[in-house]
Amino acid sequence: MIKEQVEKTMKKALVRFSENENITANRIAFFIHTKNDDLSPAYFYAIDGKPVKDEQGELVHLRFVQDILNRKMDLLGTEYVTKQFLSNYYKTYCSENKINPKMLYVMITSADEEAKKLSIALYNGNQVLNDNMKLDQIFGE
Repeated sequence: MIKEQVEKTMKKALVRFSENENITANRIAFFIHTKNDDLSPAYFYAIDGKPVKDEQGELVHLRFVQDILNRKMDLLGTEYVTKQFLSNYYKTYCSENKINPKMLYVMITSADEEAKKLSIALYNGNQVLNDNMKLDQIFGE
């Protein structure tokens, strides 16, 4: 159930961001990473492979509820549940593979122009670890 909710949320977000940018959904990519010690997820996005930056040249960080869910409040607790799954995934994967979790990135984009199907990849820095990743691997139930 969680995997399906995340998939639906990400497809909607890809469409919304692509409409705001007046481009196709497959040109937008969301990145989930962590840079803190508790391995909480952080989010940013890229257009045509280039991270979006603000006027000062700083990476534009996304807020899960307001930017990705496009809501003022998260009544269903989606952010909390997603955060737990992602933190656990980072801990487990990085421990098993001897990788610094602060270098791990999950990229979610669309495999098509309308975001009917997601394309997910896992990176260690710039190195692709898995370019055919499934949400079940993170949100397996």
